[in-house]
Amino acid sequence: MQKIFETLKKSFQAAFKPSIFFGRETVTPVSASLLRTIIFVFVIASPVALSAVIRAVFYPYKPLSPQRSPVLNGLTGATTEYNFPYDLIVFVLGWILFILFASTIRLGFLRVLGEKSRSFAIALFVTSFATVPPIAIAGIQRTLANLFPLSLLADYQFLLHLRIVITFFILVAAWLWEGLICMRGFKAQVEQNRGRAVLTWLSPYVFSFALFWFVTGWIAN
Repeated sequence: MQKIFETLKKSFQAAFKPSIFFGRETVTPVSASLLRTIIFVFVIASPVALSAVIRAVFYPYKPLSPQRSPVLNGLTGATTEYNFPYDLIVFVLGWILFILFASTIRLGFLRVLGEKSRSFAIALFVTSFATVPPIAIAGIQRTLANLFPLSLLADYQFLLHLRIVITFFILVAAWLWEGLICMRGFKAQVEQNRGRAVLTWLSPYVFSFALFWFVTGWIAN
């Protein structure tokens, strides 16, 4: 329990005071950063799981009507309203794998830039703390979606689309928040300037987009 509280304390310190946090904290070993990441993801996933159980009780598993809302059907796969526990498994494993992937790409980018302080431990240390806001906000969003599913608004198109738009902008804000923490972290731990820190933050996304563009172009040809 103490480990959980310590993880939450450091995570929120990094989220709200990144400059101070990264300026005083030393890089932890890979195993410690990975354990902290797993603990945080499981803590955030706990209310998601509870809300999914509550949803299963109050909103029975049933197919959606294709006549009600194209947007709703598109977001939920057009067959069912939810896929518990598979969506929870994807939530947990997805974030853990994303952190490992982003850390690996950022390490490669640090080497490309020729930074003196470069190691997987540093990349994972910064990335694991930088992803605290998007993980937490995604967990809150998923919990609220379980307790108040989109199907409740299927007959109110304006409210349905408004909720989707608001959710989208909240997730974009969480992504930018991650960028701010990541930039402060690499500036403190690697002594990068602002430009290089921003590029290091964006490197996993640019790599993913380039890989997607290459694969889809190769398939098309």
